[in-house]
Amino acid sequence: MQQNKVVIYYNKTLFISTMVWCAILISAYSAMLFSCTNGFREFLNKDVFFILLFFFFIVLSFPILFLYTGCNAHMVFTRDGVEFRQIFRKKEVHTYKEYAYVNKALYMNWGCPVYYMVLSNRRLRDAEICQINNVRVGPGMIKIRYNKKNYERLLSIVPSRIALSLQAQFKDIPPKRFNFCL
Repeated sequence: MQQNKVVIYYNKTLFISTMVWCAILISAYSAMLFSCTNGFREFLNKDVFFILLFFFFIVLSFPILFLYTGCNAHMVFTRDGVEFRQIFRKKEVHTYKEYAYVNKALYMNWGCPVYYMVLSNRRLRDAEICQINNVRVGPGMIKIRYNKKNYERLLSIVPSRIALSLQAQFKDIPPKRFNFCL
């Protein structure tokens, strides 16, 4: 079966965990508000109102900050190009011709290598390839965490030039030895 598009999230784990933490913070704030205001009956007391309003804006700033930093970003790979989608921002569309270089990058996490597939418009330095987690992703670079599912889905949709480069770069990746490493 031929796919028309492949959706890959930038960091799905980070997005889900931040949303869970935001829900915990908001519910803890609501419980504190309920207990401090005697069941919302003494809510209009001036001192309590301004203190709770201040904490409300602090708690509300966490979801806004997480959404603004881009942990919810995802990429849609089609036959024509790549679409970058992010909440509260305009969709960006780029063609595959903009990404001339395909690299295998990694960083060490607790002694285990974490591999990334990197499509970029420039040649990456060795320091960037070995510490890819410190490299800021922009419109000139696509950084995708390597796993078998993402790899196979990308091979099915990208042009043959990029697919052959990906196959050449990732032919020597060892199989997953420990569940907690990759």
